[in-house]
Amino acid sequence: MSIQVWAQSEEGGRSEHSHPVVNDTIQYSNYQYKSMVDNVTDTMLNGNFNHIDAVEKKWPYESQLGYSGSPRNGVYTTLPRDASWSLGFNAFDVYRKNFSDLLFIQEGLPITKATYVQTPQVNQSIFNGFFARKFNNLSFSIDHQRYNFTGDYDNQQSYNTIFHTGAIYREGKWSAHFLFASEVFQQSNNGGIITDSLYASPDYSNRISITTVLEDGRTRDDTKKGSLGLLYNALSIDNYIGSIGGGIDISQRVVTMSSGPPNDSTYYLAYQEDDTGINSFIEKNSFFPHAIIELSDTSKSRFTLESKTGIGIHQVQYGERTDPWQAFVQKAKLNFNSNYFTLLSNLDLQIFNDNLYFTIDGELAGHWKGFEVRGFGQINRTISPWIFHRYDISGQLIWDGQPQSQFSQILGGQISYHRPNLKADLRVEQIFQDNLPYFNTQGLPDQLNNQISIIASPSLSVKLGLFHLKNKISYQHFDNNILGIPELSGRHEIFIEDHWFKRNMHINLGFIAYWKTQHDASYYLPYVQSFIPTGETLPSDYRIDPFFAFRVKTFKLFVRGENMQLLWDGDTPTYDIYHYPLLDPTIRLGIEWIFRD
Repeated sequence: MSIQVWAQSEEGGRSEHSHPVVNDTIQYSNYQYKSMVDNVTDTMLNGNFNHIDAVEKKWPYESQLGYSGSPRNGVYTTLPRDASWSLGFNAFDVYRKNFSDLLFIQEGLPITKATYVQTPQVNQSIFNGFFARKFNNLSFSIDHQRYNFTGDYDNQQSYNTIFHTGAIYREGKWSAHFLFASEVFQQSNNGGIITDSLYASPDYSNRISITTVLEDGRTRDDTKKGSLGLLYNALSIDNYIGSIGGGIDISQRVVTMSSGPPNDSTYYLAYQEDDTGINSFIEKNSFFPHAIIELSDTSKSRFTLESKTGIGIHQVQYGERTDPWQAFVQKAKLNFNSNYFTLLSNLDLQIFNDNLYFTIDGELAGHWKGFEVRGFGQINRTISPWIFHRYDISGQLIWDGQPQSQFSQILGGQISYHRPNLKADLRVEQIFQDNLPYFNTQGLPDQLNNQISIIASPSLSVKLGLFHLKNKISYQHFDNNILGIPELSGRHEIFIEDHWFKRNMHINLGFIAYWKTQHDASYYLPYVQSFIPTGETLPSDYRIDPFFAFRVKTFKLFVRGENMQLLWDGDTPTYDIYHYPLLDPTIRLGIEWIFRD
């Protein structure tokens, strides 16, 4: 499968304001040997390098804590990822990656990619490195990302490291993979500032003396996981192969929280078990041996049907207590691609504690001459996350309940029209949830019944000569807005894209404007690493982020200002999460360099 991407060398002619015609044929795959579209080199700007990272592009679906760094709250936070019994603690999920996101070279040059973003005022930095090599039949990759919020400002320091590596090997009819991931989220959390008067004037230093709830709160979420797999191509008919094999998936997750007593004696009384503070420890270990049966075309790009059958062996340790359980697990995946339509479907079925839990999702898309119509759905029944069943703090079990199993259903569709100078999309989905577990305004476990959410997101991108206009509006309606997300919000990018210095420098120059309406406020409760409702309201606001970005060959640089509206509108509070202010006017600097040898 040859993939045409933008890269270093030039061929062909140009018209006024058009991009050079560039060819770089690279073939990538994931660990399942599925051929993939190149998203590693990405050497053209096309307005894509004025963002910090992929997480930031999810706004307004993800709300952030500002100075407090990493935890994020979003529309899909309460939706289960699969049918297994999860621990909960979802504040860092938006940063997590799947093993299928790790790309390996099948054909083409080796690649090294490094990205670095720095915010000098608050000493925040982001590093991302990708390294891929192929040696004969062995392909090896490393994908490493680190978020540092190291400025000692109102006791806010966090170090988030997402490290994935692995190798795939193919010899004749045999193929194998080895994968390892370490995802560590370490957060020094102050519980938010106590005062509601967030801004007297937009001055970074004016908040150092503001009293915070916690002086020494610490949370850590540490996940290690690995996967081994071996497949044998037992059957080959024309362009299709049938394979059998087996694999082992192993994971360990440790979640801890410690803090001295809060500065406010009335702060979430249910957690104040000891005047000296709190200390919690939870560890989950999982082991999943399984058999694999797979039928696919030779490139795994047009048709794949995969089945995994095995036993999940799990154990949760909290304090001096241990909860073990085993589950029968059946997973299946179907992918089909043709010139006119695509079909994707996944099944995750698990049986434990004499109950059946499952996740079934599917997507069908048709495309013709720039038009695409997509329908999708999911149905899910899972046991409520472990954190809603029981929680141990400093050796004391502060709750021990049996919440009902949660049920969710998603139905939606999307219609798109894409041409070189015009992209229009409309996505609509309905989410129904029953027995939805959440933490209430007191920070205690609770459940909602018959919760319905409606999400509609129209977007329009237009290119007029040098000018680009990208617009997205999000409507998000909830029967009970326990997540504290604005009902209506917008994101608008306006910039010019041009080539300077005899077309050797490719530039973007423009700004991003954000706005949102008044909405219910959520609060981040460090004790359970969760966002909870407050009964308070946040006012409507807007933000202006100007940027300049350029590329020379495979080197990119951007400079971006954030929250510049505070320079003239400093008396207006700006925050997504109650008691956690966003940054004052701030400058971010970023570079990216790609090496192809």
